[in-house]
Amino acid sequence: MKHLLLTSLLLACLLASVPASGETAGWRKHEKNPVLGGTLGTCFDVSVLRDGGKYRMWFSWRPKQSVALVESEDGLTWGQPVVVLGPSKASGWEDDVNRPVVLKRGGKYRMWYTGQAKGKSWIGFATSEDGKTWERAGDKPVLSAEQPWEKVAVMCPHVLYDEKEKLYRMWYSGGEQFEPNAIGYATSEDGLKWARHEKNPVFRTTAGRRIA
Repeated sequence: MKHLLLTSLLLACLLASVPASGETAGWRKHEKNPVLGGTLGTCFDVSVLRDGGKYRMWFSWRPKQSVALVESEDGLTWGQPVVVLGPSKASGWEDDVNRPVVLKRGGKYRMWYTGQAKGKSWIGFATSEDGKTWERAGDKPVLSAEQPWEKVAVMCPHVLYDEKEKLYRMWYSGGEQFEPNAIGYATSEDGLKWARHEKNPVFRTTAGRRIA
């Protein structure tokens, strides 16, 4: 898993510095980009699965303050978006929901997402039988900013399931609300109760430098 984390972080850094040619590390941008956005407004932080012979993309839809789902046969032409997880102002931490990551295990979909309110961010959890109708795990987030380095925000979860160890592994951003500047790591047996790594954050900026 150390190699996987290092690879993921390296890829993120490379993608953040794409040259003018649009090609880096073997990736070439499609000539008809963007494939989603335009009249839909800002669409960002996608989670894509190849599922049932088609691509399914859950994404942050900023004008709706929601997570939406689109589907595609080829990964290029996408259907109309459907909001699948919207704000829940009554919870006190989900005025805006975004940044989903979706896994499918045993026929059930699992989503971790960011909830935002009052200048802070939290990480929530929801499940679904079909990827469209989601049920929140409860009215509380599964991860909140508690450690000094996390400041006011934990967000942008990225989750993998380790079949060998029977563990969910999460990497998440922490720090300021608009510029989180470090990455933490946590594990869970059920996706609900998370144990932070004792040496968090596992990745952070070098003193005097910023990750562009």
